[in-house]
Amino acid sequence: MNVKFWQVDSFTTQAFKGNPAGVCVTEAPLPSDVMQCIAAEMNLSETAFALPGDTEGDFLLRWFTPVKEVRLCGHATLATAGVLYDYFGNKGKELRFHTLSGVLKTQYRDGRIEMDFPLCLPKPLSLSEETIESLALPAFREIRYSEELKKLLFVLTNEEDVKRYEPDFENWKRIKFPIEVIGIILTAESAGEYDFVSRFFAPWLGINEDPVTGSSHTILGPYWREKHGKKSFRAFQCSKRGGELFLTVEAERVRIEGRYIFVLEGVLSI
Repeated sequence: MNVKFWQVDSFTTQAFKGNPAGVCVTEAPLPSDVMQCIAAEMNLSETAFALPGDTEGDFLLRWFTPVKEVRLCGHATLATAGVLYDYFGNKGKELRFHTLSGVLKTQYRDGRIEMDFPLCLPKPLSLSEETIESLALPAFREIRYSEELKKLLFVLTNEEDVKRYEPDFENWKRIKFPIEVIGIILTAESAGEYDFVSRFFAPWLGINEDPVTGSSHTILGPYWREKHGKKSFRAFQCSKRGGELFLTVEAERVRIEGRYIFVLEGVLSI
């Protein structure tokens, strides 16, 4: 069986920057274990699998890390939409992806793709001194938690600390959190051209650091709206690869825009 495959760098216009995602578009469903094996073989933070639905513009979409399926992924959704717009003649059309996080819509707009995602307002959380010491974080102002996405958010005092921080991932994986945690977000206000910066770590998903994470911005967008009272943001995820995101935070949704570039096209033989 042959499966068409693309690798797309999301949230960037430069090859080998942003966040690389694998995209497979199939005409028939693949078994979950096969999709997981493909994702492990690709060894990218996420590989997406799109299957056309019964109505034009509708697709079933699933995302897999090298070790497990996830409920929401921004950069692989952006990559999938880019493939469907550029290779399948869908520019000018709204695409609707049916996922574990509900229906996600995308639209192509002048070289960017806009994604309509659910809003995840993080709630304040307290952790024990022992847990905080085990994380060995720089100074932070507050902790928030997203129950929907199982992600912790730490708001640091300055952006340089976000950029310089080096986690001890093996130690992190030994920590016994009082709530389920699959990822940790660090963020701070930016003194430069961006409103805020962030980084995202998920060693529990087989991803020590994700280069640019759309899903974490469904948490970051509403958090920074709450702090500043505005709804539009220009954000930068300051991993080594780096990536730029444009956010519009509505009452119950977050619109995330980003650019993309193709770096690989081929066929998987399975």
